[in-house]
Amino acid sequence: MILVISQIKEKNMKHIIYISIIFSMMVAPVLAQTKSHLCNLFKINGSTYPATSITLKDNATQLAIEDKIIANIPTQHPQDEIPITLDGKAIYCVAGTLTADLVKEAASTGQFIIYGSINHNDRNYIRSYTNGAKSIKFINIDGEQVTSLQQILYESEASSVTFENCNFSKVWTLLNAFSYMSNLTSFSFKGMGLTNKLTELRFMFFTCKKLESVDFCNCDFSSVNNLYSMFSNCSALKSIDFSGCNLTSVSSTGNMFNSCSALESIDFSNCDFSNVTTKQYYMFAGCKALKEIKAIGCNKATIAFLNDRLSDAGLTEQVKLIVE
Repeated sequence: MILVISQIKEKNMKHIIYISIIFSMMVAPVLAQTKSHLCNLFKINGSTYPATSITLKDNATQLAIEDKIIANIPTQHPQDEIPITLDGKAIYCVAGTLTADLVKEAASTGQFIIYGSINHNDRNYIRSYTNGAKSIKFINIDGEQVTSLQQILYESEASSVTFENCNFSKVWTLLNAFSYMSNLTSFSFKGMGLTNKLTELRFMFFTCKKLESVDFCNCDFSSVNNLYSMFSNCSALKSIDFSGCNLTSVSSTGNMFNSCSALESIDFSNCDFSNVTTKQYYMFAGCKALKEIKAIGCNKATIAFLNDRLSDAGLTEQVKLIVE
């Protein structure tokens, strides 16, 4: 890869480098040999790459990946300038090379970013040593070796968690994945790369007391069977929309919204709870602000199930169940 870099500017506390790019070799083969290290992330046309250093000199620019000089080119002024954004420090790793000390060092900066391939043991390091980070980002993660994200950020102090172009296609459980994240205000499934391998969302956001919104991004939940206490004690949650989700395999919804005291509306349109064959206690217990549940396009068994759960919570008169 040859990079021709024209200038560097300060803008909104981030460095913007304008470049013209000629690809004579792919970055990936170089990265495949890399071990865990802290690096700078930079983006070209929306794609993210790690670099150990980007150095401007008088008439030339050096860009190094894993301490190998990829570019050392005289400054020019190309016609087609492409912006590159340097986005802070990140950990770049191949599966099995992550260390506890490296995770601690990265998290201590306040913004923990991880890029590359991770396995089950790497997940344990992330779970154990990211406390202190206020922002956590997973970027271009190859998680093919990861089958569980259980407690991945349990009790994390982070207020922001984002996933960008990740592959967690083998993950089957998110049990307690974000439980007790006391500062988390919103969450999006976008970019996680989950598939119908996913079966369990128990306690996923349990006691996230500042959580206000969740974007499911039309996730494939067709194999999910357990939603027990998924949002229990999320006392700031105001509305939730499951209308784009396939919930046909769900068999457990007990305590799902227990003590969601600010929750006003739920959209279950086109959802199917006909496979829930046992009584699900406390699904809406303590939802004292709940005003409406949309069940448009739902079958009779699902509507009857929702009516029963509202009755259990003493909310039949208070909540409007919209079926058409």
